[in-house]
Amino acid sequence: MAQKKIYFFIVTSTFGEFSEIHKAIWLDGPIYSWNFNKQQWDRCNFQTGYKVILKTLNSSSNLDSRFLDEWNYYYNCQKKSFSKFIQFFGFTQDPNNLNYIIIMSYSKKGSLRKCLSDIIKFKCQEKLQLLKKIILGLKVIHESNLTHGDFHDGNILMSDDYNKFFIIDLGLCNPISDLQDSFNKVNEIYGVLPYMAPEILRKKPYTPASDIYSFSIIMWDLHQLSLHLIMKHMIITLL
Repeated sequence: MAQKKIYFFIVTSTFGEFSEIHKAIWLDGPIYSWNFNKQQWDRCNFQTGYKVILKTLNSSSNLDSRFLDEWNYYYNCQKKSFSKFIQFFGFTQDPNNLNYIIIMSYSKKGSLRKCLSDIIKFKCQEKLQLLKKIILGLKVIHESNLTHGDFHDGNILMSDDYNKFFIIDLGLCNPISDLQDSFNKVNEIYGVLPYMAPEILRKKPYTPASDIYSFSIIMWDLHQLSLHLIMKHMIITLL
């Protein structure tokens, strides 16, 4: 199969230990529909480009099929509830090093974490409605027999009007039946400490209950309680 080149104009970049995040303009834009008259694909914002996020995975040129499985899980969740998961367009590869690049839609407001200073001013009923939408998204994951595995306020993106949210980074997402095997093989722990359930820090398997614990910390976030106290309590509990 012939490879098709995809062109992006990089606007801004953020570099992390495991990945690079680029805000970019997709010059062609994603496929919108098939044009029967022209016998070609119509694309979104073909004239002006389409804003996307490119997530480059460091040292990923030799990833095995498990990587594709993870994104297949994500895509299936997205199909079940399109409004609760950031739109995932597919993959490409960096021609220089063959690292995989994930193409996702762009969220102007950014993460829930960045929006907390505004959201904590919401009325109680508005916060409850937001939390309800978040837990319904998590419910889609769990009803798909999956766990998120890295659920925190940095992995929830907000719409421009704060009325919608989008769950991202199901990077540790796995079928529940596979989690025990994976933890028998891997001793390393990844995640954001305040959102990690105590059993995870004891190297126990991820479960849906671990995600619910993470959600409870997000509830505390929205009510302006100090994560420092939560971390202190977790450390004391583990000692």
